[in-house]
Amino acid sequence: MKKNKKENGLKRVYKSNYNRVLLTEVLPYEVPILLTNEGFYSRLVGRKEIGLLEAILRPNKETQPFTYKIVRTASSYRTLHLIHPSSQQDFVAFYKTYSSLMCGLTARSEFSLRAPAEVAAWYYEPDNSLRDNSVKDEGAEANVDDGMAVQFKYASSFFLYKKYAFLYKFYDSYEFHRLEKKFKKLLKFDISKCFDNISTKRLGEAVKDELYHKEHLGKQNFENKFSALMESANFGRNDGLVIGPEFSRIFAEIILQDVDKRVSHSNTELRGSYDVRRYVDDYFLFYNDDKVGEHILSEFQNSLERVKLYLNESKISYHRAPFLTGITMAKKDIQDIFSALFDTFDESKKGVIPDVDVAEGADSHSDQPEEKITFIKYFKGPGVVANRLIRDIKAIVRSNEIEFETITGYFFTVIKNKIHEVYGYTATLDDAQQENVLKFLLVIMDVTFFVYSMDVRVRSTFLVSQISILCCRIAKLMKPVYGDEIVKKIQDEITFTMKNKRADKVSSGVEVINLLIALREISGDVDLVSEDDVSRFIFNEVPEKISAVNYFQVVSVLFYIKNNPIYGKLKRKMQTIVLGMLATKRASVYSETSHLLLDLVRCPYLDRAFKARMISSSFQIEFGRRPTSSEVKSQYKSISQNDWFVDWSEMGIKIERLLQKKELKTAYE
Repeated sequence: MKKNKKENGLKRVYKSNYNRVLLTEVLPYEVPILLTNEGFYSRLVGRKEIGLLEAILRPNKETQPFTYKIVRTASSYRTLHLIHPSSQQDFVAFYKTYSSLMCGLTARSEFSLRAPAEVAAWYYEPDNSLRDNSVKDEGAEANVDDGMAVQFKYASSFFLYKKYAFLYKFYDSYEFHRLEKKFKKLLKFDISKCFDNISTKRLGEAVKDELYHKEHLGKQNFENKFSALMESANFGRNDGLVIGPEFSRIFAEIILQDVDKRVSHSNTELRGSYDVRRYVDDYFLFYNDDKVGEHILSEFQNSLERVKLYLNESKISYHRAPFLTGITMAKKDIQDIFSALFDTFDESKKGVIPDVDVAEGADSHSDQPEEKITFIKYFKGPGVVANRLIRDIKAIVRSNEIEFETITGYFFTVIKNKIHEVYGYTATLDDAQQENVLKFLLVIMDVTFFVYSMDVRVRSTFLVSQISILCCRIAKLMKPVYGDEIVKKIQDEITFTMKNKRADKVSSGVEVINLLIALREISGDVDLVSEDDVSRFIFNEVPEKISAVNYFQVVSVLFYIKNNPIYGKLKRKMQTIVLGMLATKRASVYSETSHLLLDLVRCPYLDRAFKARMISSSFQIEFGRRPTSSEVKSQYKSISQNDWFVDWSEMGIKIERLLQKKELKTAYE
């Protein structure tokens, strides 16, 4: 029997609560696990700020986003933006006025595979048992009554999205197979640095037309307001969008749908001889006649150049049916590997109900191996098995001519789901079975951290952190002789990885930062990393030589070191640099210093005297005078009452919840 929405934990979204834009639309996916905006969201209800806070949160002003880089591939980086809290608030009012129109303007192209369709009506409120292993990958909010629905938890997006939350879902869809039946050739291409090159001035032309836009510049209409907001959040720049927030994708989608329409309308005579699908800025052109294919490619090239966007010439690729890519083949090979690995499980116990209901709502997607882990029968030496698996995985990557980053998301998700099944049975196992669980998890950890070492990106870190935390939960259900070895293995692997992938001079270090946060969750109050090592991992320097820090590094290191005096030198160094930042960059303008000030005044691991100095520094640069002691006390009381962007409470299950929520949001791939 199908469960109703209430029984499934589904709850209605209050559509009149537009403040939830702060939770779903304004933060990049690739931020430290600790950063949630939940405190900021809670503070906005009926509050009126004064003094320094009023200056920081004042709406409708140009602000400087915090710009940072993350690892994109082994040899490249991606630039992302964390916009100022003031600008984040501005988008709340905009969504309130124009959310319906935004959906209408992203429903004009038959080519688009991912676009907002309507305001989401439901979200899933989980218990905190981490028992739901149904989510395969990050996704957007969905309407549970639609066929296109995806499994989801939390209010992870403001809109319901169609058609596919993830590109892999298109590849495995009926729609793709229909196109493959009709067309024997596929041309794939994308836009070079799409978000970097989009001008905010192009929105009016895409919504209306160029002449209308020129005649109505400055008018208070949708396109002018949206463009103005994008520019204000990017310090007045109109060349390029802030990258990371969901609203930037929507802005780009409106412009790209206009490009789609132009190509479609100018080639009506060719309708039926080609078809196109577009996922954000990735295009799929299906055709049979080479002349038609080249013509439509040229049409897109010309139409994109009208809005100063250009094809990535090096990534144009041609394929013949069946459209089986190296990535698809690699996933199939990985399935075979897991099938062989899980032959070590006794099928005679199939159907036994585990203690934890991990199968409820499980994703039946064809990517996942069909075998169910039930009861471990035997296991060979873990070192031998792990080495064999690592060898086979390397062979898969090499033989299919792909990079590790193209399969790690799938690989880690399958591992995570399998470990969930083991977790369901662990509490009922006898000593012999617990020993086999130990061997199994030792293999999984070896293979997981090897693959991770080949692809240390933010998204991979989220998944590896989930796997590690879940393995530690299994360990707690086992006898100490087995459980302690599992925990030690995980701790050793994380510290080894951090030593080999410390912060570099280009990346912001979010990848390593999230490993440090996961390590604190796993180790509890035990400090496994020395002060010098923490400093090297995060800043690539010993404490004495640190010359610069960023917001992400500071809050994450403070979360790890807490009030432990053994890290005193590192804490003092960070404090000195933070004071210098607050004294030179106005928190009312600069996103990084506003986040630093608000979160650190709330932080329980810093003393009152230092917080007063932070407030004084920010007040002086903002108002040109030193604050009185009563003003400092007043600002301290107002700022420190509640959390802002980081939840400083003891995280515990919260880290697991935040990691689960990450699964529902889409990374900028």
